[in-house]
Amino acid sequence: MPMQAIRVVGQQGPDYMTICEIEVYRQEDCIIGTYGPNCEQRCHCLNGPCDTLTGTCGTGCPSGWRGAACNTTCDNGWHGRDCLSRCGNCLNNTACNKTSGMCPDGCAVRYKASLCKDECENRWYGLRCQNSCGDCKDKRACNKVSGVCPGECEPGYTGTMCTDECENDWYGPDCETRCGNCRNNVTCDKISGLCPGDCEPGYYGTMCIDAAEEKTTIELSHGQLVGIILAAIATGAIFSVVAVLCLRHRRRQTSSSNNIERCQGTAVSAYDALSPTTQAIIQYDTLTMTIPPTSSECEQIPTALKKVEENRSLQLNQKTVAATYENLSPNLTTGEQQYEQFENS
Repeated sequence: MPMQAIRVVGQQGPDYMTICEIEVYRQEDCIIGTYGPNCEQRCHCLNGPCDTLTGTCGTGCPSGWRGAACNTTCDNGWHGRDCLSRCGNCLNNTACNKTSGMCPDGCAVRYKASLCKDECENRWYGLRCQNSCGDCKDKRACNKVSGVCPGECEPGYTGTMCTDECENDWYGPDCETRCGNCRNNVTCDKISGLCPGDCEPGYYGTMCIDAAEEKTTIELSHGQLVGIILAAIATGAIFSVVAVLCLRHRRRQTSSSNNIERCQGTAVSAYDALSPTTQAIIQYDTLTMTIPPTSSECEQIPTALKKVEENRSLQLNQKTVAATYENLSPNLTTGEQQYEQFENS
């Protein structure tokens, strides 16, 4: 707006002076967002212009600004209208946008949402809360920064984060218990330890850790069963042959015993038939022991005893000859002495 002149016309008296003309000048109106001399200062009012001279905003400041003229930005870590809102948890502690409050690089670990003020929900952790917690005992929440469980793991899991399943053949809390004897070496349930099927032969129970007291059933294939049956038949045949041989041997022993008794009876009869003198020099027990127990030799006993009798007679004859020699020996001695005297003479 151009400057305007104001003219004042008056009269001059003896005691006073009358000003006849005064000119007043003022600057043109500032555009919205500026104020002060020559409109050099800026203001950031929420709505409408600020005061041209002081810059005061009658409607308040928009987000990110503060002060009477709303020309001072929020301090780092603050945002919003009149900078009354604290920033969220920005990654690497960077300052949020002072107008919107959004973090330029996203949220720090453990936090989520656009303003990074919301913590991860339970059982989630890490950057942008995109990692699921492990199996912490009693379904407890893990640490929302590291993911570490505050205590033990649920049965079937191990590790600081409880994300590692038990290895095969192990189960339970922290995988400290070994599985039982499951059939065909199948691994047990890693939480309960139960075998999915039957137990190995010799074990029973849901955990297959109890030794069976009763004999277990042995499953055989058709070929194995046939082989066992044939082996049993062959064994039975062998036993039958052995039994027959044993029976025959026993019968032979019985027959031999009978022959011995019969031979001894024959020997007694023959012994009784000997003369009293022969009986005196013959030992019956020795005679019977030297007789072989066969039927053919039993028949020779009387002949043997007869030879014994003949031997006894021969011995008597020998004794007679010996006595006769003894009677002749003195005469022979006398003759020898006479012969020696004859030669000497």
